[in-house]
Amino acid sequence: MNAAPILAAALALAAAPALAAQSLALRFGGFRASYADSLHGTAGSSGADLAWSGARGSIALTGTASAFDGGGWALQGAGTARARLSSGARHELALAADAAGSSFTGGAWVGTATAGPTVTWDAGAAVLSASAAAGGVRRLDGTGSPLVTGGGGLARSFGPWRIAAWGAASAAGALRYGDVGAALGAEWHFATLEARAGRRLGDLGAETWAQVRGSVRLAAAVWLEAAGGRYPRDVTGFLHGSFVQAGLRFALARRGHEPAAPLVRRAADGAVTARFTLPDTGTVRIAGEWNGWSAQPLRADGRGAWLLRAPLAPGVYRFSLIRADGGWTVPAGVPSVTDDFGGTVGLLVVPE
Repeated sequence: MNAAPILAAALALAAAPALAAQSLALRFGGFRASYADSLHGTAGSSGADLAWSGARGSIALTGTASAFDGGGWALQGAGTARARLSSGARHELALAADAAGSSFTGGAWVGTATAGPTVTWDAGAAVLSASAAAGGVRRLDGTGSPLVTGGGGLARSFGPWRIAAWGAASAAGALRYGDVGAALGAEWHFATLEARAGRRLGDLGAETWAQVRGSVRLAAAVWLEAAGGRYPRDVTGFLHGSFVQAGLRFALARRGHEPAAPLVRRAADGAVTARFTLPDTGTVRIAGEWNGWSAQPLRADGRGAWLLRAPLAPGVYRFSLIRADGGWTVPAGVPSVTDDFGGTVGLLVVPE
């Protein structure tokens, strides 16, 4: 096996902490995939996830190096950048760019890259989104073509649960295809679960796919992750297939400016309001004892602060804030205690 790509990926992972990322996680595990052309493969893999978010946007990067039991190798990477153009308490207009690519034994590689505007609107009952993007694709056979796509979706939360649905239409050269899908997920302090399914239509063939992913928190910064399912034919030339995978994820770093202590007050109607200031994050969720440790979004006030409103009785509640990069944090100035997994949670003091 040509070990150079694997070595290069390992060196990149070792240097990753030098990047100014707010969060860094390493992944180690394995997977088995089966393709429609009867190709089967089992591989060990390692990877890294990095994320940064600020008042004007966010960046997320992920990369994986895999070594197959048959002697081959594969490198995969993806990145998303989002620049916030305007935002308010209920809307956001942003410019988003996405890229993904893979390289394999023998030098073959594929990839896609697109960029375009995206709009998000909090309608109260649901969060609506719409986007359009243009870019290009390189296929397994070495050919390339422009890629144009557009679509929309909606999402709604119910306690720890979140449902979402989406649809999109795309054109890649002479190919025309579309996608529809839905997802159901939940996030707790100690575990996550997501099931998603969809159908691909058009020139790539009519195929239905489904995937399930889950994770369990073993310690403060260690998660056991597993996934499995089926995926449809890809515009880069991959045929449909199925996969199973499992591994461990280690959260190594969570950097960035610490938030200011929350301002907690009781409103005239008896509800409690808390104001959190996090100047360097794009979205914020909160999980606490009063909501079963479900990750519920906070509302932005348009001035760099995030608002909680909940019918809380006087007392002390354990809680954590969850940044856009997925990192759990206790605000500065808030008393903290050790949780059941070796980490820390904050104490929200609710007055009379």
